[in-house]
Amino acid sequence: MRKLAPTLLLIFGLAACASPPLPEDHYYRLDIDASGTAPAAAPLAAGINVMRINMTGIYGERPLLYSSAQAPTELRQYHYHYWADSPARLIQEQLADYLRAAHLARDVTALSNGAAADYQISGTVQRFEQRVDNNGAQAYVELELTVLRTADSQRLFSKSYRAEIPTRDSTPLAAAQGLSQALSQCFAAFSTDLRAGNLH
Repeated sequence: MRKLAPTLLLIFGLAACASPPLPEDHYYRLDIDASGTAPAAAPLAAGINVMRINMTGIYGERPLLYSSAQAPTELRQYHYHYWADSPARLIQEQLADYLRAAHLARDVTALSNGAAADYQISGTVQRFEQRVDNNGAQAYVELELTVLRTADSQRLFSKSYRAEIPTRDSTPLAAAQGLSQALSQCFAAFSTDLRAGNLH
């Protein structure tokens, strides 16, 4: 038995060395396209603050999410694939960047408490996921954006925006890129509504 012990240790050691490496974590940014954003003809002589976006439950967590045609009511996480920050914070910052690029106001901030700004933008995300079916995959975004006047907390405008973008495949990378494009469409529609005079 004593002679077998070194042999068994060697076998277990070789087996451990042959184990596959652990999967590597991957992190993704949102990359909103504001290159085609035309500056507003008459920017507001006011300040806008984008509040932190509300994302409840599993939507607020960092793993990328997907659903399938076989189980459309079930949300699943891509293991080892994460947003670089909380998606709520990423969307808040990207919306502020988009509105700055559009020159819609004197200044645009993204603070948790923007009491000094003339207007507050808040948002709630209802859907933020990749949907996979037999025909491919799509990035799907649905969010509600609301504008408040800070002085009297008067709600001036509230609307839901939806966008669905086909992704090149069903990978997490394609999901992150597609969700960025879908958000860009939602932000463009929101910017158009603000230009139409929904702030007064």
